[in-house]
Amino acid sequence: YYAWYEMYPKSLVKVSMPVHPGDSFTGTVTYSASGSFTLKLTDNTTTSSFTTVQSAKRARRSSVEWIMEGPSNGLLSDFGSVPFSAASASINGQTAGLSLFAGAQSITMVNSAGTVRAQPSVLNSNAFSVAWMHS
Repeated sequence: YYAWYEMYPKSLVKVSMPVHPGDSFTGTVTYSASGSFTLKLTDNTTTSSFTTVQSAKRARRSSVEWIMEGPSNGLLSDFGSVPFSAASASINGQTAGLSLFAGAQSITMVNSAGTVRAQPSVLNSNAFSVAWMHS
């Protein structure tokens, strides 16, 4: 297990922060007028945290994502069901729960044969979960 962040299209960066099964996390991303982003990840279980300031000159700041994904090696461990709560964003001056944004959509993870690997639940204002289905 490990924590990481990614400022697409740059590669992911592993974070020096212990991660254990069952830990609860809070993540925030804040944009400053100077053009930088402050990314903060807090382990609510252990109270450890990581903060970095990054820039992305071409960032459009017109969308947000909450992602549950497998590692790049293609394996997907049985993670059961992972809840996401208090999922809100501020986009173009509008702050709201995730499902209240026009065009909010969930994406099901499938393999190349079309087998469902991970399935998101229905969005409920500011909460949803992702359930493991297949490795």
